[in-house]
Amino acid sequence: MKTIKLLSVLVLGSAMWGCSPYVNIPGEPGSVATESTNDLGVREAIAESLKLIMLREAPPADWALVLPEGTTQRNYAYVLDNVGAGSRLADAADDAPVYEVISIQIRGLDGQVDIVPPVEMTHGTARVQTVYLRHRLDQWHAQRTRLWNIPVPEAMAIVNPDAAPRFANYLPVRDRPAEQPAENKNAE
Repeated sequence: MKTIKLLSVLVLGSAMWGCSPYVNIPGEPGSVATESTNDLGVREAIAESLKLIMLREAPPADWALVLPEGTTQRNYAYVLDNVGAGSRLADAADDAPVYEVISIQIRGLDGQVDIVPPVEMTHGTARVQTVYLRHRLDQWHAQRTRLWNIPVPEAMAIVNPDAAPRFANYLPVRDRPAEQPAENKNAE
């Protein structure tokens, strides 16, 4: 009887391993990996990655989030609900500090998520932070992070040469250009 149970566990385990996800976001030409940002495992990996980054260094009181293109409102809501207060979907005109997820790779039980945190969180220099994850007991667990020394534009060219960051402003607030006052058309 014990042999049958052990054999059942081994067969089930190998079947689950064969169904492990293979994800590349952004997609790569000729890849067999899925490119969907809307899979349950992808959104869970993103939420866990953001939680670890924010646990290590508290986020600003009010911040915004940008996920890869194609992410549905439902998945934004899932990530925002699981990450915490003070968060919202980024808007193109938004001047709140932005966390931008630029890349996700999942290979079976291992994953990594590349995030550009607000420049204020990386001491004045915009840098990519990679979170390495491991899937255990039906959920992702963040293992460690790596803060890259390469500036964001160069990192973006490596991660996805065809895409540029969508909303994140990679200059510290003090270095951003001041808004020009509107011209008074009635002054003459």
